[in-house]
Amino acid sequence: MRFTLGARRPVPVRESSVRAAIKSQAVAPVNWRFIEENLGAGLVPALGQPSLSRRTAPTPPRAPPPCAACYNVRMLRIRTATRKDIPQILELIRGLAAYEKAPEQAVATAKDLARDGFSKSPKFRVLVAEWDGAPAGFALFFYHYSTWTGRPTLFLEDLFVRPEFRGKGIGKALLRRLAKMAVAEKCARFEWQVLDWNTPAIEFYKSLGAKVLEGWLTMRVTGKALRRLARES
Repeated sequence: MRFTLGARRPVPVRESSVRAAIKSQAVAPVNWRFIEENLGAGLVPALGQPSLSRRTAPTPPRAPPPCAACYNVRMLRIRTATRKDIPQILELIRGLAAYEKAPEQAVATAKDLARDGFSKSPKFRVLVAEWDGAPAGFALFFYHYSTWTGRPTLFLEDLFVRPEFRGKGIGKALLRRLAKMAVAEKCARFEWQVLDWNTPAIEFYKSLGAKVLEGWLTMRVTGKALRRLARES
């Protein structure tokens, strides 16, 4: 008698049964001595298992389908901006103004950005997105405070991706990075504004879980009205 391996208790197998089973499966001359000597070593399949000639190679795992909202982490790099990035940031700001059909309103200068964003007391922060080393987009943000929640709010002032780099998930990657920062810094909210005619952006933001604040209007005082209000006693 021989014994098969793999069971908790040895299972006796008659050699005559082995010969009969292998004869029914064999497609070429069989080396019976090799089979009898190696049955117990697990080199020959026991009864009830597929024969060596019929075994098939394991099917390799199938690659996941491509995802339009995913991004290539090897191509994309998101980093904190430095003073050296000011010219590129200024160009991206003007690109955003042109996209929003108000290029004449983007009057900030490199000196303004250096003073307010890269001094000892910065009033804003910037993330720069690079695709294969090329500047592809940016996010400019700052913080204000929610008295109702007793926590800060991360407010996204500008988010822009150059047209030639869209469709690569860069905008979503920037938003995810900002969301992680908001959570890490214990912010209660992550907010931004969007133009009411920018339907693709609105739908994209909704897909991420953002909600439109119905019933709220943005109020602004600027120019002469601001100076007049400041003079009133």
